[in-house]
Amino acid sequence: MKEKKTLLWALLVTLLLTIGCTTTPSTGLASTPDLKVTAPQPLESTAPVERPYYSILENAAQEMGISIEGARAQFNEKYGVAHESQIFSQLPELPNDFFAIQRAFEEGALKDLEGLEPAYYLQPEFIPEFQKTALPFWTLTPQYHGSTGYGSYPHAQYAQMNTNPNETATAFVLVYASWGIPFPQGMQLQADAQTQKYFDVRIEPNPFVMGPSFPVFDTEWIHKVRIDVTPKEGTPPGTYNIELDAFPPNQEKSYQWAQQIPEYKDIGTQFKPGKALIELELTLTEN
Repeated sequence: MKEKKTLLWALLVTLLLTIGCTTTPSTGLASTPDLKVTAPQPLESTAPVERPYYSILENAAQEMGISIEGARAQFNEKYGVAHESQIFSQLPELPNDFFAIQRAFEEGALKDLEGLEPAYYLQPEFIPEFQKTALPFWTLTPQYHGSTGYGSYPHAQYAQMNTNPNETATAFVLVYASWGIPFPQGMQLQADAQTQKYFDVRIEPNPFVMGPSFPVFDTEWIHKVRIDVTPKEGTPPGTYNIELDAFPPNQEKSYQWAQQIPEYKDIGTQFKPGKALIELELTLTEN
C-alpha cells in the first residue's frame, strides 16, 4: 500500500512596521485550517464601554507650548479635527467586550482571526502598541509624518497541523497602514520565487488599498488578509521558508486607483527592510 504523505506546518508570521523611512520588525499570527472557528465570545461583563480619552489635543497644546483652544484651532484648520472623538468617528462603536477580546488576542488566549468581526479589528486599540507608538503622531508637525507605510499583526504564534499533500493550510493576518499616514496607499502581497516553485499561494484580498490612519482613521485603514497555501504535486519532503512581501500594485490597478481615489499613492519600496512582511516555516514529512 502506497505510503501517505503528511504535511507538518509550523506557521510563523513576521510583522514589519514601516513608518516613513524607518522599519521596526515584529511578528504576527498564522492560523490552521483544522481549527474550528467560532465568533469570539464575551469574556467579561457586557456593560457598555467607551473609548478612553487620550487627551490628544491637550498633549499637542503642551508640546507646542500653546493653549488648548489654540491647539484646537490649529487642528481644526490643518486637519478638520476640533475634538478628539472625530479621530475615531468613522469607525464602528466599540463592542461591549472589546477590551476583553483584545487582551485575549494579545495574551494568546485567542489566536485565530477568521471569526473576528470588523468591529473589533478596525479599532486601532486592537494593535497593542497603539497608545505608545501611535498617539504621539498627533503632536508631531506634518514633516514627521510618512507618506506611505504598513505593518501586520498579531504577534508571533506557532501553529502545527497534519494534512494530506493536496489539502490547503490557511493563515489570517491583519495588514494595516502605519501610524501617522495621511494618504490612501495601494499594495499587493506576493510570494517569493522559491515558494511559487513548490506551492500554490492564494491571497485575498490582493491587491488592496489601505485608507489613511491620520488625522482620522478611515474604515479601510486595516484589512484582514487570508492566505491559502497548497503544496504542488511532487513537492519533496523538507522544511520550507515561505516569504510573502508587499509590493506596489500592477500598473493598471495603480492607474485606476489614482483616478478614483483622491491623494492615492502606491506603497513605497525604496526602504525595503531585510525581512519579508510575512514568513511561514513549513515542514513536509513523509510517513
